[in-house]
Amino acid sequence: MQQIVPGLLEIHLAAPPPLRGWRTGHNIQLRVSPSEKRHYTVWRTSQDEIVLIATTLGTGPGSRWLKNPTGEVTVVAGPHLPLKQKGIRRLYLGDASTIATVDAYVREAPLHVVGFEVLPYMVEQLTSRWPAYHFFPTGGLQHWLENTFEEEVPLDGAVLLGQAEALQGLRRTVMAHQSVPRQGITTKAFWATSRTGL
Repeated sequence: MQQIVPGLLEIHLAAPPPLRGWRTGHNIQLRVSPSEKRHYTVWRTSQDEIVLIATTLGTGPGSRWLKNPTGEVTVVAGPHLPLKQKGIRRLYLGDASTIATVDAYVREAPLHVVGFEVLPYMVEQLTSRWPAYHFFPTGGLQHWLENTFEEEVPLDGAVLLGQAEALQGLRRTVMAHQSVPRQGITTKAFWATSRTGL
């Protein structure tokens, strides 16, 4: 386990592969206690190891466990089910909790455009680590979409990930300012204010 920036960890777990093996973008559950579990995305993988990126900024069971990991944790994984995405040239938007998922799907597809909203102190280090992506301090993502972002080649799809409440506003902004049709937008809530902890 190593820190990428304060509040964001790269986690290496020894985990026997499920049937058909591990895949980048695999959705898994970590059972951090007998009654508590959290979902994560496999960011990198080898034969018997998976790598995750997770935040410790929440107050839920996943964040509590990551701040003080003890003993073994149960990894639960079914078959790999790819994220449903529309269009060929897509806009990906998220927050710090979604970096692994987005990077797993776009790292080998340079046509896509990626923007993340993160805490201000994270921007410089994350930009240095992922220079192809755009990182904005709190409030900056909306401003970028409405006033700054312009692409010569039109986007025909968008994938919005992260906090449930924030996704509603992002969806409206993408439709109004980026001309992406409603049916071309995929949304997936990773967390909600009423259910803190990632």
